[in-house]
Amino acid sequence: MASAPDGLQRRDREFREIESGLRQAKHRDRYSLKSKSAVRPRDIQRALLEESPQFVHFAGNAKHQSGLIFEDNSGNPIEVSSAALAGLFELFSEIRCVILNGCYSEK
Repeated sequence: MASAPDGLQRRDREFREIESGLRQAKHRDRYSLKSKSAVRPRDIQRALLEESPQFVHFAGNAKHQSGLIFEDNSGNPIEVSSAALAGLFELFSEIRCVILNGCYSEK
């Protein structure tokens, strides 16, 4: 069996840890956990509209401190700026917490 790329394994482990923590939470029935893979910027917008999440967690890649890496419509990497992401999340008042987890994503 071929192993998944290192980044994919890390995201899978991170998802598993979040899922495990949620199962142990006192009010776990109030929340549901959804995962989206290989997302494009438009996919994020659609997911936010469809799911109306309170919490958003991005686990992926970043090349620079200025943004995160997504895919374009052809599957090629595209950087989305931190400012653009902040502007998108500001449109959704129900979002209480956003975690952007990628290399160089401290900003």
